[in-house]
Amino acid sequence: PCSGDGTLRKNPDIWDSWQPRYSATLHPLQLAILTRGLQLLKPGGLLLYSTCSFSPVENEAVVAAALRHCSGVELEDVHGALPPLRTAAGLSRWRVTAGEDGCGVGSWEEADEERRLHWRLQPSLFAP
Repeated sequence: PCSGDGTLRKNPDIWDSWQPRYSATLHPLQLAILTRGLQLLKPGGLLLYSTCSFSPVENEAVVAAALRHCSGVELEDVHGALPPLRTAAGLSRWRVTAGEDGCGVGSWEEADEERRLHWRLQPSLFAP
């Protein structure tokens, strides 16, 4: 499951219901799925995590949190290993939506308690 923002050009009907906060609401489920996949992975196995989203909350934040939760797992650069797959370096910082106007906060510490509660923010949404 993902917010689908990466498909907005191909699927313009999503615009009617899409909201910036969707990434944060899907993050816990995405993290649970990835973590379970890593737990089931055989030693030396390879797991590719991919979404149809551009949001770092659904991509980099999920991967970073999973790496913190699962010991013995490491991130591997697959650039060149899968020739038809186009790759790019991930983001190292981003803002998380925490306002009706789409404004964001850049870190857990930057979000006050009211925002944390109202927007259901959690530390794993932010860059490590």
